[in-house]
Amino acid sequence: MKFRALFRARDVLVDANGESVSKTFKFDPIFLYWTIFGIIFILDIISKWIVTHTMVLYQSIPLLGQILKLTYVRNTGAAFSLLANVDSPWRTAFLIAVKSVAVIVLTIVAYYEQRRDPRLMLPLGLVCAGAMGNLLDRVTTGTVVDFIEVSYRTFHFPVFNVADSAVVIGVSWLLLITFQTQFKSPDS
Repeated sequence: MKFRALFRARDVLVDANGESVSKTFKFDPIFLYWTIFGIIFILDIISKWIVTHTMVLYQSIPLLGQILKLTYVRNTGAAFSLLANVDSPWRTAFLIAVKSVAVIVLTIVAYYEQRRDPRLMLPLGLVCAGAMGNLLDRVTTGTVVDFIEVSYRTFHFPVFNVADSAVVIGVSWLLLITFQTQFKSPDS
């Protein structure tokens, strides 16, 4: 089944004589972009609000032993604490600028690509929502709330949040679509 088929629906109506009448309508792919954007953005805001209003900074709550914990930290760097150790007054301005440009570019790409390849709408929406979620934190507090900690024995992944997860999943999905398109046989 091709992905594009998901964007068509058949609406069966009954006329005054009891005869069924079919009407086909097309689903606007950009709706998927804005839907996933809205869901992830709101989920990110709510999850960060819960953490900041129910936990104290650096508090850690085990969820799955030592493997998965809720750990409230403030990230001064980019995703997964990149640039956190860079001590510069321009760091915050730089991160705000980069995320702002990313949100604008991703939205423009979504509008231009919606008809050509609607498969891109969900992953683009994930990446844009993640960027916007962390951008909101960065603009309002200068830091980003992170709270998901994953570790196993000596391996400790940087603490992250819903927005970071959305970006990673979205980018991975975009790469998968790109590789599928690149290596697709010409006769399929």
